[in-house]
Amino acid sequence: MENVKRILFSLSEFAGCCVEKAFKDIEIDGIGFQHLMSICVKANKISDSQIYLCGKIEGYVVLECSRCLLEFKHNLNIQINTDLFFENSIVDVVSEIRQLVILEIPQKPLCGHDCLGICEVCGIINKRNDICACKENYDEFAKARWYELFNASKNNRRK
Repeated sequence: MENVKRILFSLSEFAGCCVEKAFKDIEIDGIGFQHLMSICVKANKISDSQIYLCGKIEGYVVLECSRCLLEFKHNLNIQINTDLFFENSIVDVVSEIRQLVILEIPQKPLCGHDCLGICEVCGIINKRNDICACKENYDEFAKARWYELFNASKNNRRK
């Protein structure tokens, strides 16, 4: 995966049309974009050093589910509406893209609203209707574990 430090647009590219750039398997400051991410933007010059940029970012990022720890794809469809400064007729949009993507990523990413996570007893990943029997027999599992610890501590005291 290529680490991208800059995404540059030349002001001459914006000759009254939308400019699109596509990327595959890139990383921007630790955020991985696998497969295709596209940026489609238009620009209007505001002053000698500033432009108004509007457009969209499409693609997806791969996140880890906070319940089951499996990776999943999180779709991105982000609107860009911002003023940016440019130098020598070139504008770098990578920091703006990075900030917009970070805001789009959920604080607690879930692969699905019905993800049940990992069983605290047996460690199986519970997905949708695949529920283990540990919840029903939790008391038995807990007693067995505590019994082993209790006996181990008793034996250590006797020595």
